[in-house]
Amino acid sequence: MSKIILVRHGQSEGNVKNILSHDPDKFPLTAKGVEQALHAAEELAATGIVPALFSSNILRAHQTAKIIGSRLGVEPIIDERLAERYMGEFNNKPISPVPGWHRKLLTSGDLHGFESWNDITKRVREFIESNKNRDLIVAVSHGDTIKAFMSETLQCDEFPVLGIRVHNASFTVIDTVKKHVLLVSSLSLPKEAFE
Repeated sequence: MSKIILVRHGQSEGNVKNILSHDPDKFPLTAKGVEQALHAAEELAATGIVPALFSSNILRAHQTAKIIGSRLGVEPIIDERLAERYMGEFNNKPISPVPGWHRKLLTSGDLHGFESWNDITKRVREFIESNKNRDLIVAVSHGDTIKAFMSETLQCDEFPVLGIRVHNASFTVIDTVKKHVLLVSSLSLPKEAFE
């Protein structure tokens, strides 16, 4: 595989309430999230490409992928390796509005059941490897998982990418062969980013 266009899911009810959740059937898209997914679908359609479309099994990502797929005329392929990070004790609980809470948790030595970075990047690596014969794909996923794709591409640990804000329904483009991150958290998708 050469390039992956990663799309973060549209705004969900969990995003609005600042709730972390890895549950597959909770926190659907809000009306704004549906609008964001429609915008992402239009951006992809404007490129004229119809790539393979993959999606996390988590509701908010799958809803986003269905909207994109409907516009592109393709059915999303569910792949659990694109799922949200396992949240451990924090699952379905509000997160702290304190900036840097994520970094503090990861450096504390006690992850409270949070999925390790090594486990997330292992999933990402396996996804890339299993799709290496495809030239271009779109994958709808989640913030930390998209950061793991960047980390794997750049061959770094989580700390250089933790500070990156991956916006709802934004595009991140990686080149898995050249090991380049070509676009990060953009709400538009210039064709030059993946040609």
